Amino acid sequence: MTTPLLRRISIQHRLFLLIGLVSVALIIPLILALNDYQQSLMTNKQNKTQHLVQTAYTLVEHYHQQYIKGEISLEQAKTAAASAVQSLRYDANDYFWINDLTPTMVMHPMKPALNGQDLSQIADPNGKKLFVDMVTLAKQQQSGLVHYMWPKPGSESPVEKVSYIKLFKPWGWVIGSGVYVMM
Repeated sequence: MTTPLLRRISIQHRLFLLIGLVSVALIIPLILALNDYQQSLMTNKQNKTQHLVQTAYTLVEHYHQQYIKGEISLEQAKTAAASAVQSLRYDANDYFWINDLTPTMVMHPMKPALNGQDLSQIADPNGKKLFVDMVTLAKQQQSGLVHYMWPKPGSESPVEKVSYIKLFKPWGWVIGSGVYVMM
């Protein structure tokens, strides 16, 4: 008669095996829960960014309405709108930018050297022409998310970023803001 496999393993090894199985049984749901939590946080950040871009959009719309009513010129409306959006901040260092559909930077508060510059050749380290992609998305869907690499304010090293953009059709402006992806 043969002895069962577990009977041939010492008690000490059986305990280690039991501890290992219980540990794996506890760690797997924990890892899944942490992954789900991380995804939920990122979704919440993206939704928040979308709502904040809508706020900046509404601000630009306000100046457009002043122009429509004849209260200010088109140039005054655009200058005032860009200036107002430039000063907006949230969560300490997060900001908004505006580019047009050519794509040329209308206003970037953290990199003012980009203002007035052609953005069509700017690419992230992976070769993605992010502003061209933003313009394409704006023309096709009016708004949406764009994933790319971009340096955080005060840094030169690009990190993963997800931005929400929205087209302000009357002026051909793409208003955007983004969140950095922390992994």
